[in-house]
This record gives sequence, structure tokens and C-alpha cells, in this order.
Amino acid sequence: MLILTSPVNIRYFSDVELETYERFAALLICGSRRVFVVPKLEEGRVPGPAYVYSDGEDPAEALRRAAQECGGGEVEVDGRTTLRAWEVVRRALGGISTYKIADEYIDGLRAVKRSDEVERIAKAAQAIREAIAEAYAGLSPGVPERKAAADIYLRLVERGLRPGPILVQFGENTALPHQGPTGRRLREGDVVVIDVTAAYEGYYADITRTFAFRGEPPGFREIYTAVSEAQAAAIAAARPGVQAGDVDRAARSALM
Repeated sequence: MLILTSPVNIRYFSDVELETYERFAALLICGSRRVFVVPKLEEGRVPGPAYVYSDGEDPAEALRRAAQECGGGEVEVDGRTTLRAWEVVRRALGGISTYKIADEYIDGLRAVKRSDEVERIAKAAQAIREAIAEAYAGLSPGVPERKAAADIYLRLVERGLRPGPILVQFGENTALPHQGPTGRRLREGDVVVIDVTAAYEGYYADITRTFAFRGEPPGFREIYTAVSEAQAAAIAAARPGVQAGDVDRAARSALM
């Protein structure tokens, strides 16, 4: 019996997206059967058999009944299980002391993408590219970073994506990695960095673009070219059997 509690693993094995926040949810896989344990609020979102509980009820009781349906046997658990969720599992299974962490098996499956997974990632990437290009084309002097970020957010939602962090940085703010959008307004000659993460049907793409807005500061082109060449070297080094460290060294060597 495999007990999954992390939303990403539940999504992978069931194609059901559950965001229950502080409430407990689980997917039990026993042979060819899948059994859900969910809050009553989410009952309508899951297919097939589900054990539900209401606020004020102990989710461990619903999980215990689901485990009984599975018939017991060896227990494997999701290594991404939070401590709060693990306490529910322990109560449901009578203070379980013998179990296996299933991450090696799960991660091995998820590391090799099926064709439908690749297609979802590609759709996410294409939508992000389009949203960034359209948003940049609409920029004008005086626009604040927050307004540009909001524009990208809307374009992603219209394309059916679930936006993650959206970073838009102008001028001196581009030197601050991962700083969120501020009220800083765009000026001619600014460097513009747009970094967008978003998911299509649960699969994320993450794209960063760098622009020079109506002119460029001194030294910008040289640095931009150097980074572009390092990226090309990394892409050329990436092939089956190569370790991630080798790809990283290819990029760093190009910058030396």
C-alpha cells in the first residue's frame, strides 16, 4: 500500500489537482486500485472511491477506513509528506513503526517524462514566451514594474495557465536576483529583466528574458553576449548520460 499526501505526487498518479492547504488529503494506491481521502469540501473533485471527513472530524479515521479497504500489507509513504500529515498517518495506522519511503521509486518514474508530460511543459513554455513578448511590446516610459507584472499575469491566465512567481525588474533592480516587482518606473535606456514561472495542467515552465529598452547602458552588450555564449555552451554539453555538473562547468568555462 502506497500512501501519497503531497499535492504534486497525488497529481502525478491521479491527474487530480488538490490544494487543501491545512486540511489533510491522501491518495492510497493498492495494486490496481486508487482510493482518495479528502475533506468534504473537495469530494466533488476526485474520481472513484473516496473517504471524506468534515471539519471537526479526525481525518485519521477516514484514512484508517481507506487503508482497511486496501487490505493492509507493506506500507510505503510519500517522502514529501509533511510532519502534520505524517501525524495523521501514524494515528490512522496505529502508531506505525515499519514502513518504507517510496521516493526512489516515485522520483524514478517522474524523472522520465511521458509524451503527454512533455507536451504540457511545451505548452506552458510557449504561453510564457508569448505573454512576455506581448507585455514587453506594450511597455512605455513611466510604467511601473508592478503594472508590467500584472499584465503578464493576466495574459497567462487568459491562456489557461496557473501563474507562479512573476518578476519584472527595471534598471538598477535587475542586479537584485529574485526581487519582486516594485513601483520603480521604466525609463529609456533601462535594462529590463522578466522572469516568469507558470504551469499548464500541473506542469511548469520557467523562462527569463533580458531586454534593453530604447537604448542600452555601457557594457551591456558585452555582458549579454558573454552570458548568451555560456548558455549555448551549456545546451551543447547537455546530452544523454552527461551529469548536471558537466553542463554547469561548460557554462562556467565559457565565462572564464
